[in-house]
This record gives sequence, C-alpha cells and structure tokens, in this order.
Amino acid sequence: MAIKEFNQKLTSYLIPITLILGPFRLFGSFYNVGLLILLVYAIFSIAFMGNSIRLPKSLFIFILAYLGMYFLNNIRNAGESLNLLNFIIGSVLSLFYLSSLIGGFNYSKFYRVYKGICLIVSIVLIVQALGLFIFDIPAVPINILPVAEVDYNYWDFFKGERPSGFFSEPQAFCSFVIPFLIFSLYRKDFLSSGLVLFAILLSTSTLGLAISAIVIIHYLSVGKKMSTTTKLGVLLGVSGVVAILISYGLLDYSIQKLMVTPLENNIRMVRGFYIYSKFSTMDLLFGISYDLEAYVLRNIHEAWVSLYIEAGLKNYLGYTTSMSGLLIQFGIIPLALYLVFLRDCFKNGSEEIKTLVIITFVLGFVQTIVFNTWFIFYIAIILGSNYEKGQMKFISFK
Repeated sequence: MAIKEFNQKLTSYLIPITLILGPFRLFGSFYNVGLLILLVYAIFSIAFMGNSIRLPKSLFIFILAYLGMYFLNNIRNAGESLNLLNFIIGSVLSLFYLSSLIGGFNYSKFYRVYKGICLIVSIVLIVQALGLFIFDIPAVPINILPVAEVDYNYWDFFKGERPSGFFSEPQAFCSFVIPFLIFSLYRKDFLSSGLVLFAILLSTSTLGLAISAIVIIHYLSVGKKMSTTTKLGVLLGVSGVVAILISYGLLDYSIQKLMVTPLENNIRMVRGFYIYSKFSTMDLLFGISYDLEAYVLRNIHEAWVSLYIEAGLKNYLGYTTSMSGLLIQFGIIPLALYLVFLRDCFKNGSEEIKTLVIITFVLGFVQTIVFNTWFIFYIAIILGSNYEKGQMKFISFK
C-alpha cells in the first residue's frame, strides 16, 4: 500500500513537471530533461515498484499499424525512410513512458498537484502581462533551466512582446493549462477557472482563445449537473471578463490575428492536407515515410514553394500537424486507427475526460501532438483516468 501511495504521488508530479521541463535539452541537443526523467521513472517503477507496461487495445493496434506501414514504406522507398528512424524510435519510447504512468494515476491526487502548478504559472503570466501592458516591461520567458544554444531563437522569438511565463511561447502555456480549465469547471472550482482563463486571455494566444471558447461552450451545452443559474453565471462572468479586456485593448492582438489569418492557406490547418492531395495513389494509401521537405522540393513545383525558399523558410515546407502528418507519413489506415483510439477514450471517459478528448482531437489539426511530450501529457491524463475507472480494455505486459 505504501508503494502504491508513493507511486500515485510521484505520477501526479511527473505528468505536469516533465512537460514543463520538456523544452530543455541535455548534452547540447541530445535528449530533453523531461523525457530523461520519465525514462528513469519507467525503468525504476517496473524494476522495483511492481509497475507494468499497459496500453489500451485500440492504441496497441494503432502502433502496430503505424510501425507496419513504416517498414512497408522502407521497402517501397528503397531505404529512404531510414531518415525517420529516430522519430520511430522516439515514438516507441513515448509509448513506453506513457504506459508506465497509467497504473499510478489517481485523479484526485493529480488534480491537487496540477491545480497548484497551474495557479502558479497563471499568476506569473498575469504579473508578466500587467507589467508589459501597463509599464512596458518586456515579458521575457522564464527559463527554469539553461536553454540549449540551438533553441535561443525559439525562446526569444517574440522579443518579450507577448507574455508566456515559464513557457517559451503563449501557445505552450495555454496548451498546458487547458486540461485544468476543463477539470476545474466540472468541479465547479470557478475561482480557479476564472484565474486560469484570465491568464489565457492575457497571453494573447489565438489558439488559447479558440480552445477556451470550445471548452466553455461544450461545458455549458452538455453539463448535466448544472442548474440554469450556474450556466448563466458562468456565461455572464466570462462575457464580463472578455468585455473588460476588450475595452482596455488587451485582446486587440488576438482579435486582429484571428481576423487576418487566411484559413484557406494556413500552414497549420490546411497546408499539410493540400500537400497530401498532390500524392500519387500509392502514396495516398500508404504515406511516404520520409522527409516531407525533400518530397516537396522534389515533387511540388508551385509558386508558394519558391516563396518559402526565397524567404529563407525552407524548413517550413516540412511542417505538419498531427492529423495531416499521420496521413502524409503513414497513410489512411494509421490515421483511421488513431481516430478509433480517440473514440475509445471518449466512449469510456467521464464528462471532463470526454471534453479533454475532444480538445485533443481538435489540437491534432493545429499542433503536433502525437508521440511527443504533449502526447504523453494529454494521453497519460486521459488513459490514467479511464484505467482508474476500470471501463477501458488494457493489455498488460509484466
């Protein structure tokens, strides 16, 4: 019992903290701190704490299809897919880390730890934002650990013009606290919800603004245990905060960005699917499983490609989000099985987990959230909660 309690406490801290430490690298750029901690935990917990490797059946089938398509494409491409080998190894390791966290998840313990961390990072961002907007103090990201030289530009991209607290960019902050916004709403911890939502709005992240709107609309639409008065109070409270921020011009950047973003040519939402539409029939079915930038330069001779090259943004030609990336690299079957996995998570989840699964699905169209630290963070919460409820079928490996 003592080991079980210790494992639950440890897991509750590991899930959020390793995500925060994810951007920091060890040995130059060899490995990130968060994943190294998870590797040590996974090995230690299996060897000395009686932990097991466990995955839901639907996720296990997805990874088999994913790996199978990669090996098939290696044959099709005469070994050219080997340039994705590091990514494939990272994917398998991500599942290993994830599987070790599921058994130690306790929702109540996790919520208390996660709440404390979210309130701290939100208060820091609010202080940063007020300093920036009122006193013109640059909102420089706070790096907890030294930043690798290769990441200097990444952390200094916004030049202190947008607050992000302990994160490299506002979007990362919002992605971190969004699950807590969901959980605190369903727990009717409206004071905490309001504080986090206020921080999201001040971050000026259009993604944070859009995802928060989806969360609140879904919460007000499907919440079964709320009176009409509670729903009206939440709606009026959110509307009041937004109105105040708009009146002081604090949401001008977010609103302007939403208005001028061309969705029909957006690099996050559309570009990957457009490139996929140019594939041959075989590539449409099986994907390409090699460097997308090289594929675009070799096969797509259109004006926009030249514009990226001339602007010195050639590396952007290989950017995809999770949904378009799965299609491009591994074809239709793995993407379909990933969606089956998300449906399985949704079907077996509580109300708040169902909402989180919806947000995970939406983020797949605008972010890279498969087989990285964000994947471990979101899916560990979803699967840990579902495993604790005992309603989802898992395969265990001792």
